[in-house]
Parts: sequence; C-alpha cells; structure tokens
Amino acid sequence: MSRWLQWCENILWHMVDFQTGLFSYSTRIENGHYRNDFTHPLRIRYTVNTYAGLLRARSFLQKDWDVPGLFEKFLQTYPVENPGDQGLLLLVFTDYDPDRALEWFNTIQPTVTNPLVLAQRPVQELCWLLWGITALAHRTQYELAAEQAHALWKLIHKDFFCRDSLFPYHQHQWYRKRFVSFGALTYFLRASFSYAKVFQDRYVQVIAEELTKRLIQQQGHRGEWGWFYDVYRGCLVEWYPVYSVHQDSMAMLFLFPALDAGVAEAELAIERSFRWLLGENDLNTPMLRSNPPLIYRSIHRAEPMEAGLRLLRAWKNALLHRSPQFASAQQLQINTECRSYHIGWILYVWSNRLQQLPSSVEKFLSNEVQVQEKNL
Repeated sequence: MSRWLQWCENILWHMVDFQTGLFSYSTRIENGHYRNDFTHPLRIRYTVNTYAGLLRARSFLQKDWDVPGLFEKFLQTYPVENPGDQGLLLLVFTDYDPDRALEWFNTIQPTVTNPLVLAQRPVQELCWLLWGITALAHRTQYELAAEQAHALWKLIHKDFFCRDSLFPYHQHQWYRKRFVSFGALTYFLRASFSYAKVFQDRYVQVIAEELTKRLIQQQGHRGEWGWFYDVYRGCLVEWYPVYSVHQDSMAMLFLFPALDAGVAEAELAIERSFRWLLGENDLNTPMLRSNPPLIYRSIHRAEPMEAGLRLLRAWKNALLHRSPQFASAQQLQINTECRSYHIGWILYVWSNRLQQLPSSVEKFLSNEVQVQEKNL
C-alpha cells in the first residue's frame, strides 16, 4: 500500500459529512483540529470530483467507510445542475456504474443538445462534458454518445480554440477571453487526449501532444506550473497563485497520457512538480503538513484585490510582450486551506499509476512520520 494514498485518504476522512455524503468546500487546521466549510456553492462540484477519486481508488482504501453508500446519500440530497458538473458526474458514473451512466446521459440531454447553453459556458466546463461523454461512448459503444462527443469537440474547436498557439480560450467575455488558466488547460488537454484515443483522431492527438510540450517548456525552474497564459501568444503572463493541486495531481491528467504517447519530457516534468510541492519553492517550505495531515492550497501574492491585480498584470505583460516575474519571498504567503477536490484528484490519478510516483514522495512522508513519532 502506498503511504501517499493512505495519507491522502486520512485527510479526506476528516472532510466529509457522513450524514449527507457531502465533502467540504474548504478545510483548515485550527488548534490542531480540522475545520470544514460546507456552505459554499462549489461544494457540489468538489464533492462530485472527490467521488471520482474515491470510487476509482476504493480497492486501496484502508478506513471503514461505505463510499458507494455515501455517494448515494449525496446524490439523493443535492442536485447536480451545472453543465460542467454534470459532465464530471457522467465520468464518475461511467467508471463506477455504466447502466447508471446511460440513465444520467439521458437526463442531461437538454444541456448537451443546447448549443446556446454550451456557448455561454467556460471552456473547462465544456471539456468536462466532452471527457464524460467520450468515456461513456468508449465504455458502452453507445452511438448517440459518440455523435455528441464529435459535435462537442467541433464546438470547442470552432469557438474556443486558437489555431496559432494551440491554446483554448477561457470564454467569450473580452476581458477574459485572451487569458486561460492552467486549470482550464489541464481539462482541455485531458479531454483532448481522451477523445483522440477513443476515436483514433490523429489531428486531436497532435494538438494535445504539441500543447503539452509547450506547457512543459514553460514549467518554472523550481517545477512550478504558472497560473495565467496569453492565448494569442501561447505564453505565460502571470505565475501566481501556484497551486499544489496542479503540482501533485492535475498536471498528471495530461502528463500521464502524454507519457504514454511517447512525450519523453513528461517524466521529468512530473518529478519537478513534486520538488516544488516538497519544499523547493519560493518560500522553501513543504506544502504538506503532518499531525494532523493536510496539503496547503497555494503560494500566492500577499496583496489586496489580488484577482484584479493579477488580471492587470497579465494584460500588461501580454500587451508589452513581457515575461512574468517571480515575486520575492517577502511578497508571498501560503494559503493554508485545502479543498476536497484536490485530494480527490490525487486518488484519481495515482490509484493506477503508482509506478510513476517519484520516490521522493514516499521518503518525505516516511521522514515526517519518524519526526512525528520522535516528538511524541
């Protein structure tokens, strides 16, 4: 059993409401105890995401919890209405219960077949839908699912894809269209790799491989994945925040299929990602804490109106063709919260790829346990 998966399962154990099957939006450690926030609307998305990981990794789980039962409690209590969340749930059902997936696919037809609704969604939600529908088409050989996957890819390619840079647009609002986040790039790449593999589409495969190589080339010298990219020029325009979830799991959503496709650079990119997580970062601080265990969310600029200044900084760098600058340690701080979907993605990507896990992770966790036992 991997200490990494066991350690992450222990975090999730303290993030769930066992009465409803809901996972927290945000979790912090206060006075040595976990404090959860179950109120934010994104708790629905995060919970769906978390079950994607838990259900896939359930053969590795050590604790005595009924994951399928908790999943049913959640579904009976909370409606899943966002188009992107519906795509994620379709992905979960396809892995877990194909018959249920077909029922859910029929349920979400008003979303999937409405181009006006789809055109108003950000690209990452469209990619969740594409990923889920593609998985269903592959698992069930359902022709309608294949047809709708083709239609959705065509929509993304026509309206959300920059052919010059190979980067996807975030959405159509003028002030954000030009800038796409690393998170959205991750889901675009994973959906593209999945679509290309299932439908043997060489054109989409080349897009995914080449864009992956461009992102790897822009990985930071400490292994960090930057946050904001200029779609027109295909380059990074703002580093911060640097998120732990990108370093230890979300980047693997595209690095693993790239590695399988022969993109050799992906292997070193995975190792460098974990170097940042384990302490080779701007603040020389591991993002993993023990006793009790948690993974800190990010390193970000300690400034007021952070989101607005980030967008302004991105515009300046884009218009002036400047490379983004790293901040000094004095300008940065750690966001000490953790989001449940982060741990869900860890379980999802690593439960069947442990052979790719850098040895430094298990060594780090072993040392943490030894230090903790020594101090008891």
